[in-house]
Amino acid sequence: MVTKTTPGVYVVEQPTPAAITSAPAWTPAFLGQTEASVAGGSVESPVGVPTLVTSWNDFQAKFGLPVWRSFLPWVVSTYFKEGGGPCYVVNLPNDGGASPAAASNPFSIPPTGTPVGTITFKAASPGRWGNLLWISVELNDSTISIKVLIQGGDVDTTKGDGGGSAYTVSKIDKKIIKNFINYNSIGAEEKPPNKYTGTDKLYVLEFFSGLSSSVSEFTRRINLSSSFIRVAVSSVDPKNPVSSLTLDEQCFALGGGLVTAGGNGGATQGSDPKLAYDDALAALAKIQGISLISIPDASIMMANDHSSGKFSDSGNEAKQETSELTTINAVLAQCATSKWFCVVDPPATESAGTIAASANALSFKNGGAPANGGNPLTSDFGAIYWPNLRVASPSGGGKVFSIPPSGAVLARYVTTALNVGVHQAAAGVRYGGLSTIASLDVERPIVDSDQDVIYPSGINVIRNRVNYGMTIWGARTLSLDPSWTYVPVRLLFNQIEVSLVNGLQWVPFLPNNETLWHAVTRDVTAFLYEYWKAGALFGNTQNDAFRVTCDETNNTPETIAEGYLYVRVEIAPVRPAEFVIIEISQKMANANVGA
Repeated sequence: MVTKTTPGVYVVEQPTPAAITSAPAWTPAFLGQTEASVAGGSVESPVGVPTLVTSWNDFQAKFGLPVWRSFLPWVVSTYFKEGGGPCYVVNLPNDGGASPAAASNPFSIPPTGTPVGTITFKAASPGRWGNLLWISVELNDSTISIKVLIQGGDVDTTKGDGGGSAYTVSKIDKKIIKNFINYNSIGAEEKPPNKYTGTDKLYVLEFFSGLSSSVSEFTRRINLSSSFIRVAVSSVDPKNPVSSLTLDEQCFALGGGLVTAGGNGGATQGSDPKLAYDDALAALAKIQGISLISIPDASIMMANDHSSGKFSDSGNEAKQETSELTTINAVLAQCATSKWFCVVDPPATESAGTIAASANALSFKNGGAPANGGNPLTSDFGAIYWPNLRVASPSGGGKVFSIPPSGAVLARYVTTALNVGVHQAAAGVRYGGLSTIASLDVERPIVDSDQDVIYPSGINVIRNRVNYGMTIWGARTLSLDPSWTYVPVRLLFNQIEVSLVNGLQWVPFLPNNETLWHAVTRDVTAFLYEYWKAGALFGNTQNDAFRVTCDETNNTPETIAEGYLYVRVEIAPVRPAEFVIIEISQKMANANVGA
């Protein structure tokens, strides 16, 4: 009470409780491996720390360029190209033990006499896949050419799993390299490099011609353009740089090749990473505003720790599928706790003829072969989109790469939520068009007969629509519960639940009486009214669309004595129109017309 001594009229401003506002529902987090995961690479970034990224240029500055076997950079690139906004990126840490190694091979400069420096060719990302690569250096009159090659026998997907050898490369790694060769119509080299000592046919994955013989120049160009390798130069004496020295003609296996003893000349064998998703998810849970999740590298990282969702370097393909699904389910469980939503990517597969086959899609969603343990995906906090996309490298070069679709899909989630609201499905020709892949393709064209089989099980597709191009054609979650069939329903509930938690923080410790009940009812009603006006809730009247109960019927003397305040919120969400039925019949003309 304000005390005055002079009669008159006075104005006293009273604080107004903050209105409940909608929580942001358009900030994704991408978890995986980046160029910065390579020890001693050109880019270093915090490991396991959620980092805000505002653009593709910002990502490159913090995490480097797209590299082979690391899908995360490609997915983030597509996300920004499709119009996505700020996001978080987590460069996943290794789960204990020695850090994963990228296959590499160092050479002295010059190769004879007293060395003044070292040049090292290294696979662009950790993993045993790098042991498959060959590097050819060919000298021309005034320039050099560098080729990144692979032997034909090393992409034989009938070999590779099991055996326990540290140098065995998994089938999944061979499959994605084989896909790359097929997509780009790469034929075997008719003439092998001059210094090639092998007998198998070679395929050129990358070719850099017309390079300056200066070490510094070709190093810069390769590191900015190559998806497969990186080159580093070091001087014995920092006061005498080796940038002006040149290479000799040679051809060698990166990492020393798949050998078991000796003869590697100081080469380092690549070793597969074991990515720790659980630690990254715990770090993300401390950040407010995140609502969407992508884990694109889950489709190729090996796993055998089924209890915690951590990855290991198992080479067995059946274990890989089961462990991938276990990890995805672990992420989905965290999404349920944190009110996030995960866009699940399909697995890396072998050939265009089988990529989107209905049996393969259903097997993945339903948990793989029962003999392998089975671990079906049934959460309403996630959705899967099929198949993978084929896109051009953001680094140039004209090559086509197969990448997971989650980045492009999440961009549509974000733009749709910002422009319309989370109640609108990010699908269809108006809100699901993917402009950046319009000139390319998906891994396998989807037709009605494919979708007839897989869509009832909650597998959304990306397919070409006549006159509209590549389009997201589906809006279903992974759930088997009819109440949670649709993605926008889950996103709407997530947003409303988080908004109510944030907006009612003023309530705890106030007197639990009718005054508080009325205030809570007023605020929640005003909040939900805006959703109804925006078309997110179904009903001709406010009472049809939602109902808020906070009174003596659900707050009894017993619950009040225990310190509880109950607020019951019932809402009627709108659901997307999936099947548009146009009924057409003939109308008989009136026989008397014109009589």
